[in-house]
Amino acid sequence: MTGRHAYTPAEPPKPPEPSEEDPFERTRPDPTPVPVMGPRDRRFLECMALLTLLPILLVLRWNVDADLAAKVVDPPEKQTVVPRTTVATWRNVKWRLHGQAVGGPPPGQEPEVAVLQLTLAVKPLDDASAKGLYGLKYSVADSEGHAWTASGSLATPPRGGIATKLTVKVALPRSKTDSVMLEIRPPRYLHPHGPLPSLRFAR
Repeated sequence: MTGRHAYTPAEPPKPPEPSEEDPFERTRPDPTPVPVMGPRDRRFLECMALLTLLPILLVLRWNVDADLAAKVVDPPEKQTVVPRTTVATWRNVKWRLHGQAVGGPPPGQEPEVAVLQLTLAVKPLDDASAKGLYGLKYSVADSEGHAWTASGSLATPPRGGIATKLTVKVALPRSKTDSVMLEIRPPRYLHPHGPLPSLRFAR
């Protein structure tokens, strides 16, 4: 036609080119590899953990051992305290402190050391308690916690219902002779469990 442009039909859009990758064969990307600890690294970490815990374990063990040692060396006591002039009944025996005397130092000791002698009357109430007078432990102690081991001797073999004399001797500083208190205990093997009974004559 004259004076008009020829009509040209628009080209249809081109379809997308097919992908060369098959979607059914597509795989996920490989995950980030996790480092694996070798035997040497594991042993190193175990050693470090042990070195860290070792001081704590040693402290705990020391506390337990110290507590057990304290109970063996200085076991708890069930103490009976009486005035010096009082008649006490302890372990089915009547006890009375009669008096004391202070002597010179033992051979080879310094002049500041004296021998304190305490005299007691003891009366077991039966034959069984009379046997209990053997093997007793004697000591004297001051108010500051210092203690000195003493020895005791009976004038006659003890018998039930009969009084006898008990003499206790101890070497200690002369300045302590007027301030110490007599303590009497049975041997520990007679009381393997629980508090150890004791008798103290207070000032």
